[in-house]
Amino acid sequence: IDVLDGITSQDKFIAEWLRKTYSKVGNKPTIVLANKCENLNNAIPVAQLGFGDGVYISAEHNINMQEVFDIIAKYCPTDEEIEEDDSLKIAIAGRPNVGKSTLINAAIGENRLITGDIAGTTRDSISIKFEFNGQKITIIDTAGQRRTSKIDEHLENVSVLDAWRYIKQAHVVIIVIDVNAPFEKQDLNIARKVIEEGKIVIFAVNKVDSISNPKAALDEIKLRLEKEFAQVPRVPCFPISALN
Repeated sequence: IDVLDGITSQDKFIAEWLRKTYSKVGNKPTIVLANKCENLNNAIPVAQLGFGDGVYISAEHNINMQEVFDIIAKYCPTDEEIEEDDSLKIAIAGRPNVGKSTLINAAIGENRLITGDIAGTTRDSISIKFEFNGQKITIIDTAGQRRTSKIDEHLENVSVLDAWRYIKQAHVVIIVIDVNAPFEKQDLNIARKVIEEGKIVIFAVNKVDSISNPKAALDEIKLRLEKEFAQVPRVPCFPISALN
């Protein structure tokens, strides 16, 4: 914030927005920097924003910048913490009821996750660690994502925000789609957002054992993929049956 302007209505609006947003996805450390404070007599009570006493700095004159770096360093992972989690992170994303949890159960060979036909069975993102051919893997089951207009429960809205937090941390995102209703609008919305995040994307076309001609259906889906996501050519697309 600008100490010469004091605490403005815009500052208060941003502070309130941060509180509301981060309370939904897990509180984040927030640091208030009061800038243009070449003269400490200009200090203003930034604690009223609700994020502590803040740091009084002058970016232009490099005043108190070391204190800023020291505070940031407190929240950085240590080398030991970084080394501990060297796994390949794979997030499973998609609409409700496309078989995400069933896919994970099949991948790890255990019924670790609850599955069901009711939308919203998975509310929280769940991480499971395992090894495959010597590779450490963290696989993350995310809540099914409906269109925003369909979300009328606060808890489900929180679940979707939580899902995107984990998707942003993943190296690879597997988008599960139902072969019986491929590429509904929400499938495309999810895929576009994942691609915009710069993630490696794989499409898993689930429930292929429920149709008579899986090959024809897959060929049609691949053509649609090439049309919708021309900027990402040859995206892997696999027919699967998570249940079987």
